[in-house]
Amino acid sequence: MGTGRQGRPWYRRTARRQRPPAGRVAAGRSTQRVRIPRLYSRGGVASDVIALDPELARRISRVLRLRDGARVDLFDGKGNEVEGVLAGATVEVTRRYTAVEEGPEVHLYPALIRANRFDWLVEKTVELGATEIHPVRCARSIVDEGGGRLERWRRIAVEAAEQSERRIVPAIHEPVAFADGIRHAAGELIVAWEAERAGQGWPGGAAGRVSLFSGPEGGYTEDEIALAREAGATTVGLGPFVLRAETAAIALVALVRNRAG
Repeated sequence: MGTGRQGRPWYRRTARRQRPPAGRVAAGRSTQRVRIPRLYSRGGVASDVIALDPELARRISRVLRLRDGARVDLFDGKGNEVEGVLAGATVEVTRRYTAVEEGPEVHLYPALIRANRFDWLVEKTVELGATEIHPVRCARSIVDEGGGRLERWRRIAVEAAEQSERRIVPAIHEPVAFADGIRHAAGELIVAWEAERAGQGWPGGAAGRVSLFSGPEGGYTEDEIALAREAGATTVGLGPFVLRAETAAIALVALVRNRAG
């Protein structure tokens, strides 16, 4: 889970969650807390008795091998989460939580790169707190959008939110051309560019919304940087070393989250 200053979580919870202790243990052993499975519910969590969709029900019974009476957490990807008890293909709610993610909205515009590397980029930037991800086609992008990649990215985002205990599942948008992305991006525009010196160009503080652009393998072209500057973007450096495209995107999100506190 990401943290702000002095280790505080960067989102605000309205209720503190108390995990139940594990069952009795042998003398001399420490008592551990049970890890309750935490799962995304496509159908929402508004009802007091939540009907599980068939895919989630299969996962619970066949993969997790949970039985009636087991405790599970469900979240809707919009800030709401419940704790409940499994009863057949339903969960009976026993407790509710809500969360508001603090800090700016972080919209990431990463250039398309090789499939497995982009998958990793999505996973890690969701864990770090990206609000939405807008894949971008650049002049030097390696474009491979076939084979249901968009749906795969969305599944990865759900899994990353489950793992990192985020209650928000970031939206993953259809890829757009760089020119369209930079023109329509809102808020403070920041472009990571390897030609900038480390530490130079960074704005003083984060706005309510920040749009972050990270380039492809091979970097942005001069024309793309010119377009970015015409749109009012600030170009920034990420350090003295040469980073892979996916590493640059991850570092960019982490730095902005850290600066926002």
